[in-house]
Amino acid sequence: MKKGSFCLIILAVLLSVKVVYGAESYHETISRCFFVYAPISEVGKEIQSQQIVLYAQKRFAYIGGYTKANMNNPEFTKVFEGNMKVNKQKGIALQNRLRKAIQSEDSDAFNQVMNTARKCDKQLGIGSEDIPIP
Repeated sequence: MKKGSFCLIILAVLLSVKVVYGAESYHETISRCFFVYAPISEVGKEIQSQQIVLYAQKRFAYIGGYTKANMNNPEFTKVFEGNMKVNKQKGIALQNRLRKAIQSEDSDAFNQVMNTARKCDKQLGIGSEDIPIP
């Protein structure tokens, strides 16, 4: 085997390892998406929008089931608690953006927030057909 071919093989292996280990775990996705859906639910309650609250509740049912099933899983607990501060801060920022978008009737800003939720839906395998309309 030529030296150049060997280097290419090593490079390919290193890149594939980075792709595998650099990807977000399902536990991380659950943790992050919890803090996407929670602020959506809170804003829905504040403005008394049953459509928004129901949208979030469906997702909480899925996340709640997963969380309950993994409650005794130390890896899940470690990931959830380890990411809590950052995810909570992002959730608060998302809640403020959603609240402002609704108050100012800014459909583009509303859709940007809901695109974050759509991304979670897709990663969790949840249909996004019921995304509320601003």
